[in-house]
Amino acid sequence: MRRRRSHSLQTPFLILAAGTWLSVFAADPPLVLPVVHASLAVDQQSVPITVSGSMAKVSADHDRDVFRISIDTDLTGLQDNITPILQAELNQDNRCGERLAVGQATLTPAAPSSTLHATLHYEKWACIKAFHKDIVKRLVGGDAVVDIRLTPAVRDGNAVRLTAEVGAIQADGSLGELVKSPAFADALHEKVTRALDKIKLETAIPAALRGAASIDAVSFADGGGGRLRLKVLGTVAIPARDASLLLARLAAAQPSPGQAAAPAR
Repeated sequence: MRRRRSHSLQTPFLILAAGTWLSVFAADPPLVLPVVHASLAVDQQSVPITVSGSMAKVSADHDRDVFRISIDTDLTGLQDNITPILQAELNQDNRCGERLAVGQATLTPAAPSSTLHATLHYEKWACIKAFHKDIVKRLVGGDAVVDIRLTPAVRDGNAVRLTAEVGAIQADGSLGELVKSPAFADALHEKVTRALDKIKLETAIPAALRGAASIDAVSFADGGGGRLRLKVLGTVAIPARDASLLLARLAAAQPSPGQAAAPAR
């Protein structure tokens, strides 16, 4: 009888402990974030993007609430503007030295990366003095087609930059021999990397979450029809006293029942 009584006394405490555990760690239903039409920061240029996503509480204590965020960004605007972006960063016309002109560039999904296909014209000129005259001579030149694999990567917890891997390079004229040199591919990689570093993909995260967000993973995806999308997974940890205010602000921006959200491009 004593053993049975002991078991009956323990049962309520086990149920209470289990309930407390579940209330702390069970995830709340995800909050669908409103579709937002924003701009991507690219140096001095502004690229239109469409951002959607969701967030859900994954843990909580007396001092801090932690939310899991999932952001989906339509980067069609970046695809439409990739040619002028590269031209602004890569084109150069040195009288003595390199002359580079980007003709046309396309950016297509190749999940979890993307492929940058670009045509360019490259020349290298030398300036010499002979018989008291300045002589400018072209050393090499021609047209080239290059494929570069672009992969988004997380830096320092909350920054997203593109890493570049130069693939096949096809060229005509005297440039055809030069592109076979690893030094040319390395120099092209450095130029492209410097240009792509101006594209700050973390600005795709809604401004209300950006300061507190820690980005865990990023990847490219095909949104259908060759549209490039950026997938971002991360966490937001904020003081518990601010969580309800943040959620209320995000919820207030959502469409009312029966009202359709703005379509993503």
